[in-house]
Amino acid sequence: MEAFYRHYWETNTAVCFEGFADAWPARSRWKPSYFAKKFGDVQIEACTGRSSDAEPDINAAVLREHMSMAEFVARVEAAGVSNDLYLIAGNGNSRTDELAPLFEDVEAPPGLFSAEHLRSSSALWFGPAGTITALHHDTSNILFCQIWGRKRVRLAPPDNSLLLPLARGLYNHVDPRDPAPEHTDAADSMFEVVLEPGDALFIPVGWWHHVEALDVSISLALNGFGRDNVYPWFLPGRG
Repeated sequence: MEAFYRHYWETNTAVCFEGFADAWPARSRWKPSYFAKKFGDVQIEACTGRSSDAEPDINAAVLREHMSMAEFVARVEAAGVSNDLYLIAGNGNSRTDELAPLFEDVEAPPGLFSAEHLRSSSALWFGPAGTITALHHDTSNILFCQIWGRKRVRLAPPDNSLLLPLARGLYNHVDPRDPAPEHTDAADSMFEVVLEPGDALFIPVGWWHHVEALDVSISLALNGFGRDNVYPWFLPGRG
């Protein structure tokens, strides 16, 4: 734990831990069929209609739909490659009492995360292949744990001189999958990693990242660390 804080947290350095979650019960249980069977009747909130919105992440507040977990899983399995529906952090599903049993399948390293805040400071991500989270940065450190399926993450440090002029608050004008000609150099300056099931990516506060699901994917983002994880200078417009 101390080595992690010294080498990565304190130096604001991204790192991928291969197989980090391999021993978690979630790795063998968390698949779409498990969610449908165990939580099928649970009412959840999903981000839907994303394909019809040019900025679904920015406009997520108006793209909310409530449905049962069983209905959501059926729609995911029928979607093929699609960015039209997604359980995202903003839906807050991991904080509901009905889905609290999920955290019995999570074995975060003792002392690294605050047991008291583990559930309240986590985010469940679940969707079909093809879901996209646009290039942005977060305002806290995050350990992004890939449980089912694969995701491609493109990322860059906060001081990337090619991305900074293209910032738009927490988001960025660059689409690293298909950049506009004037954005090619900025897109090429980013790192890329494919997260396999069980891998975890430490995304330090302020780091730009773009996330693309290569398969039907279930992920859990953890930011309830045992250390203070609030950085007001990364909150645009707040002094």
